[in-house]
Amino acid sequence: MKRLLLCLLWFSLAATVHATEPETAPAFDQTKLVGEWRYVDEEAKVEARYVFRADQSYTSELWRDGELARKFEGTWAVEEGMLVYTYLKDSMDQIQTGARERDRLLRIDESSYSIQAGDGGTRTYFRVKEDEAR
Repeated sequence: MKRLLLCLLWFSLAATVHATEPETAPAFDQTKLVGEWRYVDEEAKVEARYVFRADQSYTSELWRDGELARKFEGTWAVEEGMLVYTYLKDSMDQIQTGARERDRLLRIDESSYSIQAGDGGTRTYFRVKEDEAR
């Protein structure tokens, strides 16, 4: 009986250790992010635009009710499955230079990418075509 209990305990510990091993982050081709992207939340009347450049700089704009509300500039990178933004400028001077934000990349293709944002929400950004650029 003791031997059976020890075996069960050993198997349950082995299963627990295996279950807590960190998952390997998916590999994303970050060059697919280079370009201009747009996210629209029609209910909240919010639009976000990002321009990711090949030199890993970016600019972004946040629009509310059709009015430009805020602009950001910084650098970006894909690290361990996360899209990492490092802020260099904030038009409202509320985000400290060098502050970092991370969103989990869920998928990327030629026309769109999806993230799980820091607030837990999932957002899909669509590539802006030349005739849609501001």
